[in-house]
Amino acid sequence: MKILCIKIALAFFVVKSSICCAKDVLRANEILQNDAFIISPNGIYFLAMQSDGSLVMYRNDGSIRYSMAKHGTVAIMQGDGNFVEYAGTTPLWNSNTANCCPYPAYLQIYDNGDLAINWSNSTGSFSGSVWGIGPDPAPSGTGPSGVDSLVLAGTPPSSVPNPYLPNSYAN
Repeated sequence: MKILCIKIALAFFVVKSSICCAKDVLRANEILQNDAFIISPNGIYFLAMQSDGSLVMYRNDGSIRYSMAKHGTVAIMQGDGNFVEYAGTTPLWNSNTANCCPYPAYLQIYDNGDLAINWSNSTGSFSGSVWGIGPDPAPSGTGPSGVDSLVLAGTPPSSVPNPYLPNSYAN
């Protein structure tokens, strides 16, 4: 029984640490493309730029939390604070947050299902948020999805993909 408890505790630690270490932030000039994603610290929500061009936020049960409902090739958290989905060099969707942050902006996914553009000074003593979708109104995966368009997203991944960590990310 003691060995079984140790194995269960070790398995929980390995799973929990892999979730905790996954990236929940997209910083200035970082991109999502080709099935890259960011994931909430609790592992329940992830925003993925799918290979079919759909930029979709999923719950871990596979239901859609939010979709930009466009079909681009890349999503960029631009240095000016605007989060933009592009098809090549053509912008398809944007957060309309360019130049509205006094400090560098970043896109963050939260445990409550919120996806927000925030800004902060280097010490974190001065910060704010300029855009967000709000907490998930249906965290169990039932009810309204918060999708901003009737255009359906592409096929969801069969499981949560491996974390995408850009070269600029060092933790």
